[in-house]
Amino acid sequence: MKTINKIFSTILIMFLGFSAVSCTDGNDWGIDSAFDRLFGVGSDDISVETTATTATVTFSAMSATSDSLYFVIEVSKDSLYDEVAMGGARAKVFGLNKEITKSPCVLTGLDGDTKYYMRIKTMSDTKSESKWVYYKDGESFKTAAEQIFDDVLADDYTDSQVTLRWNAPADSVTNIKIVQGTDTTDYVLTDEDKANRTHTFTGLAPLTTYTFIIYNGEAKRGTQTVTTTAAPPAASYTEYLDANVTRLNQALMDEIYAKAQAEAGGSSNISVTIVFPADKTIEIIGDDTESEPGALKVPDGMSVNFFGRGGGETPVLRLLKSIDIAGSHNYVTFQHLKIVDDGSGANYLINQSNACTVDQLTFTDCEISGMKNTFFRLQGSEAKVINNLVISDCLVHDLGSGYSFIHIDDNGNQAVYVNNIKMENSTFWNICVGGKTFIYSEKVNMNSIELASCTFYNNNGNGQYFIDFNDKGYGPEVFTVSNCVFGKTPDEATNKNIRAKIEPEVVNTYCASDFYKSKGFPNIMILDYASDKLFVDPANADFHFKTGTIENAGAGDPRWWPVAE
Repeated sequence: MKTINKIFSTILIMFLGFSAVSCTDGNDWGIDSAFDRLFGVGSDDISVETTATTATVTFSAMSATSDSLYFVIEVSKDSLYDEVAMGGARAKVFGLNKEITKSPCVLTGLDGDTKYYMRIKTMSDTKSESKWVYYKDGESFKTAAEQIFDDVLADDYTDSQVTLRWNAPADSVTNIKIVQGTDTTDYVLTDEDKANRTHTFTGLAPLTTYTFIIYNGEAKRGTQTVTTTAAPPAASYTEYLDANVTRLNQALMDEIYAKAQAEAGGSSNISVTIVFPADKTIEIIGDDTESEPGALKVPDGMSVNFFGRGGGETPVLRLLKSIDIAGSHNYVTFQHLKIVDDGSGANYLINQSNACTVDQLTFTDCEISGMKNTFFRLQGSEAKVINNLVISDCLVHDLGSGYSFIHIDDNGNQAVYVNNIKMENSTFWNICVGGKTFIYSEKVNMNSIELASCTFYNNNGNGQYFIDFNDKGYGPEVFTVSNCVFGKTPDEATNKNIRAKIEPEVVNTYCASDFYKSKGFPNIMILDYASDKLFVDPANADFHFKTGTIENAGAGDPRWWPVAE
């Protein structure tokens, strides 16, 4: 038994001896190089601020030390993860030249409006690199949209074309996509386009919105949205006035007429559109070589559209003299213009004494103001016939002192008349306040008067009728007033309203309590409050309706209606 115990003790002593040797040598283990690496940056502390082509990256990390720390940052348009090798086809790597040694740092040369993924690695000359640390655990950031397009100016687009310009080297742009609605077309820039940094797109549709996007390969570099202007009215000849023209005088009018005649093979009955450039003021005068120039004459047989281009401030026709429409014309139209007499002496827009026959005299989308005497007058014994006088989508204000707004006076001469008057979607204010009536036809019948969706405020001379044929035996055959709103009149006379052989048919029409001509309008709805309670600021030409009045009645000039939500 003793022998067995001695053997056991010997074995135990030997085992303990081996154990002691093992503990003593533990600190001499070899180091696994896979774990002898730098710490990565703090993944929760990476932030990015972008412009169109740069990203400022901020991260938590020690600046460069004796270990020669630096950082490598990779951004890619594709997702990044550990199995993805650095430097892919759609990636950019920053810091390989050891230039990133601290935070923040700026990454340049990125593409605008582009989604990027990012990862950061800590590097050193003396230790193993850290593992990749991913921005927001693999989420992306997006650069801001780049804009290399110049602003599009009024002269850069018309009803059918748009000229674009950009600021970028030739080797940094490739193509422009044109988006219209659901349709997209791709235009590949030519070497000439790139060198000149401009291209004009033609064949576009009028009053249509196009979005142009310029690219460098896949990278979007700028976006410009343009709505083409309205097309000039069709005519046998169109004259685009040069931006340097400041006066339309008789010599220029006759020159345009001669060009149109030549285009039409010598015919004297021609149609012409004269296009006035946006942002310009053009003086209107007759023969300015004379000491006392007269009116600007529209040549006999010439139908003319006076048309203002869009794309900038509405062109202004400044009346130095009135316009003479003597002769025969299928139409004389004014569209998208400001027509003003600022005291320069015209006194009228049209003051016709010579014989004329005009089928259509039309004003569309115009602002008309300032004529001292009045807007339109027919006078004298020679035959003068305007078949249709139309005012549509216009603002007409602050004019007329000696005559009515529309004034026809030849003592009942039945050869001097306007056959049909139509006013629609327009606003009239401060008209003939020191003058006479709104419409005056001296004992001469008409076929029709139509007032539709118009707003009226502070019109008529003191003690005058609103519409007057000077005798109840005369007037229109058809007389309608629909969806109109009448504000105050300058005087409080209630016994002079409409003098005509028939009363108007009135539908959905309202007047403020200070409109004193309401007796002439059967079925008009008279409000129990005055104009200053009806309109937002009528004294300053704001005829929007105040809340709780008739803002939803569908009456008055639609431009003052509430905007649909």
